[in-house]
Amino acid sequence: NYLAAVDFDPPDFPWLLTPARANAGEQLRPWLVLVVVERSQVAPPSLRPGSPLPSIVLTAQQVLTELPDLRESALWAHAQAVSTVTVPSDPAAQGSVKQQLSLEFQNAPERSISRLICPRRLKARTAYIACVVPATDGGRLRGIGQPVNLATLGPAWSHQAPNDIELPVYFSWTFSTGPVGDIETLARRLRTPSQYPADPEFLKK
Repeated sequence: NYLAAVDFDPPDFPWLLTPARANAGEQLRPWLVLVVVERSQVAPPSLRPGSPLPSIVLTAQQVLTELPDLRESALWAHAQAVSTVTVPSDPAAQGSVKQQLSLEFQNAPERSISRLICPRRLKARTAYIACVVPATDGGRLRGIGQPVNLATLGPAWSHQAPNDIELPVYFSWTFSTGPVGDIETLARRLRTPSQYPADPEFLKK
């Protein structure tokens, strides 16, 4: 029940090669995303003849069940920075904060990173493959050695019109989840004192 994620050293990496503009809400789609598929459903990435990158193959049904909706991809890419700059309470003195932050990031680049998160809620005791893949159709076609047409800004896959696809993989790793059990699990087991007398499970104990 955790989310898989991958970090990159450059803080602008998820947007560095994005061939699109930000939308009306000032959200910029990343040019690559992290997907997590079940090993029992999708074969591991393999290098096929003529392809510059290894790839995974999914049916139209697997696109719906194994891949996230790319319409929300702008929400899955984050930048994170750790700063020691103090923001003054006086609004008149806040003008220099941006300059201080800029200097800090230049002098201490190790404090800033970027991150891709896969929005898939993981199941307990399940084996997965995590893959960093292109988010645009142009990137997908180029990654499997196919000619790139003019529609390079379209999504690499669609939940509205799913098709069988071959998806190139820039980087991948495998992992398995253990049994359910974290702070959320414990919190959901909490009962208020008024519930104890009416709780059959409590009376058994």
